[in-house]
Amino acid sequence: MNKENEFYVYMYLRKNGTPYYVGKGKGDRAFRTNRRIRPPKDKSRIVFHTKDLSEDKAFALEVELIAKYGRIDNGTGILRNLTDGGEGASGLIMSDEFRAKRKEAINRPEVRAKLNEALNRPEVRAKHKEAMNRPEVRAKFKETMNRPEVRAKRKEALNRPEVKAKRKETLNRPEVKVKLNEALNRPEVKAKRKEAMNRPEVRAKLSRNNGMKRPEVRAKFKETINRPEIKAKHKEAMNRPEVKAKLKEAINRPEVRAKLNEAINRPEVKAKLKEAINRPEVRAKLNEALNRPEVRAKHKEAMNRPEVKAKCKEALNRPEVKAKCKEALNRPEVRAKHKEAMNRPEVRAKLSRNNGMKNPETVAKVLATRARKKAEALAAVSENNLIKFFDDVSTELDSVAEKQQS
Repeated sequence: MNKENEFYVYMYLRKNGTPYYVGKGKGDRAFRTNRRIRPPKDKSRIVFHTKDLSEDKAFALEVELIAKYGRIDNGTGILRNLTDGGEGASGLIMSDEFRAKRKEAINRPEVRAKLNEALNRPEVRAKHKEAMNRPEVRAKFKETMNRPEVRAKRKEALNRPEVKAKRKETLNRPEVKVKLNEALNRPEVKAKRKEAMNRPEVRAKLSRNNGMKRPEVRAKFKETINRPEIKAKHKEAMNRPEVKAKLKEAINRPEVRAKLNEAINRPEVKAKLKEAINRPEVRAKLNEALNRPEVRAKHKEAMNRPEVKAKCKEALNRPEVKAKCKEALNRPEVRAKHKEAMNRPEVRAKLSRNNGMKNPETVAKVLATRARKKAEALAAVSENNLIKFFDDVSTELDSVAEKQQS
């Protein structure tokens, strides 16, 4: 038989001989359940109306027979078909009652289990993936999802409390978390995400639709990250050796350091940082954090490392850094603040308590520095005196010579 003529049109008959379903298919299609329509148990009531048809002719005959016997759902006849037949689903009527029944059926645990089992079959997943990767399918899907009415419906659905609760419960399942992490850490996924985030149109959209600029979003975000359980999780994650290593490796990349420096040196960023650091509550938190014994110990241990000392010394010896430090320290407001700080009783007490001049090595270094400076000053004065003396003698000799000549 020609493969083009392998289709047929079949009918399911009631016990009284009247048809209750008309369909088109090939192979064993007539003997398989058609969505909600089950074939009769008595196979003699499965009638093949016409065989060896092309697909177009089979569609045409299906439409003709459905029109002849009519449909129950639209009140035109005796068939349980929900469409007029042929390609597509023209004439489909989905009443509110039908939608409710379908939703109720799909939400049954046994139905959902079957659906999940079917959708997770390797061959089904492969077909779905292959279909979704077709350019025409992706284009249609994107066009559909970008329609205003679809976006509005999706937003409205996602904002329902029961949907939010289900989504949250699903995402918090250990097996889902593991799968998400595994998926997001795949090299090809990371590469695609990075490539997408670097597109100008994506960056523009993110900047334009940045929710963090909205006061209500910022307030929610702040409230979320300040929860004790979130802070504990973040702290635990940041203290993992592999996370620390990744952060350190990322920050030490030249391109990342360049971007950070460029961002921090923008006037608007500098202004925001300055404004934030000058807030009393921020300064209080910083002081409280920096004065913790464990923080002070870590800072001291870090500053005593040879490589850190070398870096600090190298940085402070750069001409541009020296110039900036000098310029900053000579500002009237900085000098005034320094003087005011040095005159505080608690500062004077700390300086007196921690005074390095009680250390013999420190005393010796300071005395040696003072002696060297005094010697340099005396040498400069002696040199100046000698030059002045020779200038005076030369002047006198010149005046004597002039007198003798006269």
